[in-house]
Amino acid sequence: MSGKRLVGMDKHGNKYFELAEPNQHQGGGVLGKRTVEYVGDPEPTQIPIIWYQWLHYRRSRPPSQAEYLHFEAQQERMRLRIQEYEANEERIRMQEATQRELVDGTSTGKRAELSLDAFVNQLSAKVPSSGPQHEKDK
Repeated sequence: MSGKRLVGMDKHGNKYFELAEPNQHQGGGVLGKRTVEYVGDPEPTQIPIIWYQWLHYRRSRPPSQAEYLHFEAQQERMRLRIQEYEANEERIRMQEATQRELVDGTSTGKRAELSLDAFVNQLSAKVPSSGPQHEKDK
């Protein structure tokens, strides 16, 4: 195809082009048509957001190599923070399960799930009634 200009590539090897044929834009202006050539099977969900923005005219210029590398570094930091958060959440869940096992006397390996009825039954079994007793209760 003539008039196709390579403007960049992402880490997956997808190539981004601007075509000479004009594309009518929503704002009424005429812009060069933008497209991507996928490596292997097309997988639009793997397009980095910075390239998605350019493809959909949210950016006037394609991302530079420096911008793309900065974006990828931000994404990696976010992935690491998410992993750290999830590991911390799992640690908290394990601590809570261990505390419930100690309180409930359940065996390790299974999480204790107390229902409200079970809690009330345990509480009433441990706390003697101090209220007035009726004749039929004696």
